[in-house]
Amino acid sequence: MSFVPDESIYELWLEDILEIKPSIDDRLEAIPNFIQFYWKTKELLKQASRIVIKLKKEHEATLVKNIFKKSSDLTSLSTIVNPSILRLIEDEDKAGMDELGSVFKSRGE
Repeated sequence: MSFVPDESIYELWLEDILEIKPSIDDRLEAIPNFIQFYWKTKELLKQASRIVIKLKKEHEATLVKNIFKKSSDLTSLSTIVNPSILRLIEDEDKAGMDELGSVFKSRGE
């Protein structure tokens, strides 16, 4: 997931793909692909865990710093984040979503 600051939205994209071949004859070809896919997934999970731990530490530090301040002196989250909500209206907006395809391409491509 990636935040796009100019548009205040999050974009999802495909990091990797794993093709599963059910034939026993393809097992030697499939094993390196499985290892590569799961290794990359492990690394992405480690990265996400580090980010969450860092965010938790920042949150705890901010709580300690602001524990004795009046709530009127604190910055509200709604002033920092645009609380716009994307809502798909079933008849209008959802029509044609399946035509977009399964692979996301960024606007720059």
